[in-house]
Amino acid sequence: MAEQQLKCYVSHASEFFSEPWSMLILREFMIFGGTRRFEQLYNALGISRNVLTKRLRRFVELGLIKKSPIFENSRRMEYKLRRKAWELSPVMLALHVWAERWADDGYVSELDFVDNITNLPLAKGAVRSQDGRVLEPGEINVIAKTDNARHYFKKYATKAAKGDTGQKAGMDATDKDKPENDSAKEEEAA
Repeated sequence: MAEQQLKCYVSHASEFFSEPWSMLILREFMIFGGTRRFEQLYNALGISRNVLTKRLRRFVELGLIKKSPIFENSRRMEYKLRRKAWELSPVMLALHVWAERWADDGYVSELDFVDNITNLPLAKGAVRSQDGRVLEPGEINVIAKTDNARHYFKKYATKAAKGDTGQKAGMDATDKDKPENDSAKEEEAA
């Protein structure tokens, strides 16, 4: 009997996010207030017409965007983000913040996310508990909700090494803010 794959929303969402161009198409919608036309996306991204057509069709099928005539009886169409897509804004912001924090190749973004009323940068995201506490990686646990998930955990869990301090597997307590090589870079620059 074949083993059942572990179902989780990360793997489910990755089917969408792993499609080439999907994130950049979404970024274009979000930069320009949620409304775009085919030619605007095509010119801005340099994507092939057939790939763009497939992605936009898929976005419509998934309920992420709505396709409608630019004005009544028009043959030209525009696409508008729906709430389902706008709710990906925290994901986009989290990717931006993560890349800004950890990029070590000299890359500097030409964009920033700001509050449209104050024009101030958005607060950096954090994972919070139900009571509002900011949680560090070692304070987050994943639980199995099904027998299949319990079997998966048991089968693939990292075994504790001798002298283990009880800290969660895979979490390095010394790795708090930046990659190790940040201090070396600062010393070289001085």
